[in-house]
Amino acid sequence: MNVSKLISELAVIKENETAVIFNTQQFTYGKLNTIANSLAGWLIENGIEKSDNIAVILPNCPEFAFIYFAAAKAGAIFTPIDTRLGENEIASILSDTRAKICFVYPGFLHKEKAGQHATLVDITGESFISLVQDTNNARNIIAEVNPADTALYLHTSGTTGKAKIVELSYSNLNCFPDAMKNCVVLGEQEILGIILPMSHISGPIILNLLLINRCRLVIIDSINPVSLFENISKHKITYFHAVPPVFSLMLKSGFAERYDTSSLDLIAMMGTSVPVSLMNAFKKAFPHVVVLQGYGLTETSPLITLTRREDSDNKRASIGTLVEGADVKVIDEMGDPVALGEIGELVVKGPMVMKGYLGIKEQDNERMKSGYFHTNDLVKFDSDNYFYHMGRRDDLVVLATGQNVYPAEIQNIIFSHPAVLDSEVIGAYSEKEQGNVLHAFVVPAQKEAVNENEIRNLCQDKLGSIKRPKYVTILESIPKTSTGKSNIQELKNLSGTHGR
Repeated sequence: MNVSKLISELAVIKENETAVIFNTQQFTYGKLNTIANSLAGWLIENGIEKSDNIAVILPNCPEFAFIYFAAAKAGAIFTPIDTRLGENEIASILSDTRAKICFVYPGFLHKEKAGQHATLVDITGESFISLVQDTNNARNIIAEVNPADTALYLHTSGTTGKAKIVELSYSNLNCFPDAMKNCVVLGEQEILGIILPMSHISGPIILNLLLINRCRLVIIDSINPVSLFENISKHKITYFHAVPPVFSLMLKSGFAERYDTSSLDLIAMMGTSVPVSLMNAFKKAFPHVVVLQGYGLTETSPLITLTRREDSDNKRASIGTLVEGADVKVIDEMGDPVALGEIGELVVKGPMVMKGYLGIKEQDNERMKSGYFHTNDLVKFDSDNYFYHMGRRDDLVVLATGQNVYPAEIQNIIFSHPAVLDSEVIGAYSEKEQGNVLHAFVVPAQKEAVNENEIRNLCQDKLGSIKRPKYVTILESIPKTSTGKSNIQELKNLSGTHGR
């Protein structure tokens, strides 16, 4: 998919039809294209050439879409950077990607260090606003690009060491909208919602999905249940995807009955392990909504597996079947395929797998072996080729007793408590036990809604003795990485303060 060509075509076919909605603002396909043309023209006039890098440090907003499409029209590489990163991290990403221009909100102007690596452009400044508003003389620009050309740089969120830069091609970015259109049959009638940070892979892929389906996109700027419910009710959102805590927050906010959610047809839980209890609770609360589960990584653009609309209820607990083009194996520690129903690491190759990590040669990439990308995720599969996520290989806990425990199984039980908003289970070293014991961290939906003894009793009732957490800690929130996943290293550090 040539993004610049497709948006130009849609600007003719659907010129006066709404493409993007943000709060009270609405932008037609025609307006979206002219703004992108105006910005692309400015980029080219200011020396941006094909494969130069354009960065943004922006929250969820229409300007993110404007600049994404403008970069595509200029043939530039687009690099979204998380607004929550520190100044040193941002400066490092700008340096590593050789960004020439970086668009920012005033609150994210890290001038001292970031400005050493790229020209910073304030999107609230007069010059930028004039480019967006005065588009009458903007010529239509279509970049000549090849499917293998780099379209996007995304930083990973390692909890230790320096973040890697994932390099995705135009061909890579075609995979998500193609999978969604083929697997769940989305069409022009859809009104998409985006609540996850657009600075992650969710931003570019939802914008491509918008174009492929020729539909509408509602940009939501705050991850809170009131904002989400208001946007669903007001703008009649039919589909959105998010990480499990967002859906848990929706269920436990108490706001569901106050808003009209009848338009919502389909949701997809992605990004981390999904508790079965959460899926069941969401389906019970919103019986008209089809609940899907998808699995993948930034490095795989991101989908590898996805459940389908027509799947039976007993398959909903799975992460689905393979999307088109995914070639996978499930292997043991020796690299040999495991048998049906056994747990192993998922490795994948196919059109969705990244070009590589920026600055790291393929032969030096430890995650790429024999042409397969190693996900570090543990799965099993059934006789119908449905896959089940069992946790991260790095998260597997080997107890002091020598037995292996998968934290995801324990988290599923903890999530079944109606007052639990979020949880994480880790292995914590105990001096007394001379090995790892289980430590559960739990976030109540409301303050003091659940205590440690309730969690212990729940686990006592539902889990075998080796799977019961030795320690339970109530937190206000689980520390997260910049991509919204639980920061296991921070939890291990926190667990260490308890004097194990």
